[in-house]
Amino acid sequence: MNQNTDPTPRDGLDVTEQETLPGTDKMERVPQHYAAGNKAKPTRRIGLGAAISTTVTAVLLAVLLTFSLTAKYYVKEPVIAAKPGAETETTFAAELDTIDRLFRSLTVYSNLDDEALLTAVLKAYVQQTGDKYAQYLTKDEFEELISDQNGTLCGIGVSVIQSTIGEGESAYDTIQIVNVYEDSPAAEAGVQINDCIIRIGTGADAVSVGTVGYEKALRLLRGEEGTQVTFTVLRAGQEVVLTAVRRMLETKFVLSHVYADDPTVGVVRITGFENPTAEQFRQAMDALIAAGCTSFVVDVRNNPGGLLTSVEDIATFFLKEGDVILHTRSRAQMDKKEKTTYAVTVKDGKVTSGSGKLSVEDIGRYSAYPLTVLTNGNTASAAELFTANIRDHKLGAIVGTNTFGKGIMQTTYPLSRYGYDGALKLTTQYYDPPVGENYQGIGIAPDVECALSEEAQKINFNLLTDANDNQLRRAVEALRG
Repeated sequence: MNQNTDPTPRDGLDVTEQETLPGTDKMERVPQHYAAGNKAKPTRRIGLGAAISTTVTAVLLAVLLTFSLTAKYYVKEPVIAAKPGAETETTFAAELDTIDRLFRSLTVYSNLDDEALLTAVLKAYVQQTGDKYAQYLTKDEFEELISDQNGTLCGIGVSVIQSTIGEGESAYDTIQIVNVYEDSPAAEAGVQINDCIIRIGTGADAVSVGTVGYEKALRLLRGEEGTQVTFTVLRAGQEVVLTAVRRMLETKFVLSHVYADDPTVGVVRITGFENPTAEQFRQAMDALIAAGCTSFVVDVRNNPGGLLTSVEDIATFFLKEGDVILHTRSRAQMDKKEKTTYAVTVKDGKVTSGSGKLSVEDIGRYSAYPLTVLTNGNTASAAELFTANIRDHKLGAIVGTNTFGKGIMQTTYPLSRYGYDGALKLTTQYYDPPVGENYQGIGIAPDVECALSEEAQKINFNLLTDANDNQLRRAVEALRG
């Protein structure tokens, strides 16, 4: 998948959807102070066992590659089920507290870190629940998640991949540039596509990407707004030293171009469904239409998902008022054989579904244009929901290979309401497409089967061109019937 030098960690297989709050039909998002860290948090100075009992009762740096459809965050306190019995709770807390006391009394190591111990236990607990998409997020991780979903980053403005130069023992890692943001610090510094960053820093402080490793080198390109970063790139066999001034940027989740062999076809690639994606998609589509494009390929290959509100918005560009986008089933609803339906809704002249930011004029904005959707085995979650909407509403053909198959969504709960930092994310619902069955573990089969050719598989996905991408070529052919 595409990685960015500026942080964009994502959780690939979830759909971040905000859930309806108990007793209201209003959808609410996490207040900004959670991300900004402005709200004072109480200091935790209680026993490890008691802390666990209380909590349980009550990477542009795209490096997190799980698949994601995330639900809206609860801003009000959710209802928490009681434990099976007081005895279970007492035993759970007491046993952990006993182990904690034994260590503190008997170990020769006196520098036990309470914060690190509690974090490790909470992460281990979540890992053992059987919910492979669940996560305990520390304060920093939660703030980073919010920042990523909002598409905010402080860096130089490039998309990159890991690349190796040389062979055998002489081989070393580099950071290869695959895209340079317009009007970015990188563009101003003279960075070019296919440059390979080999060193970061100057003089005695310079470090080699091959020595510190790809991930750490990416972090070194980030920093505070207004600070400089100097790096050396390898370009056509020559070393070039460049300096960029870091600044706040918006992550690019949508890439677009006019198809090389047919100027009437626009290609729009969505890399993730996050808060800025719908507006970026609108801008890309309008620019291609202005350039003379009259039909489109929407490429969601290797798209791990994202926010439910985001995919709702983008689906709305192709749907009619009242069209169903999905159905959800929580644990309680499954017991009662009930479901919640999400559709394109309007109230008082405003679109109330999705993010609530679209205008009535946006409904069906692009529905008149011929469309194909391009998928592969890494098309997951929110990307699958978009694909299912195009299929179920008969808006275009699906081309490529079977999708990943993630029909469940996660909800993220801030723990600040209980007096703790961080957040807990866990799987809370199944979501079903507008028509048909849930595709968890099954995926969506394409209308036109087309695997990436062996020749194309030898090339990094982000470096494929219109000339050597046979799947894209087949999607364009499908537009013509």
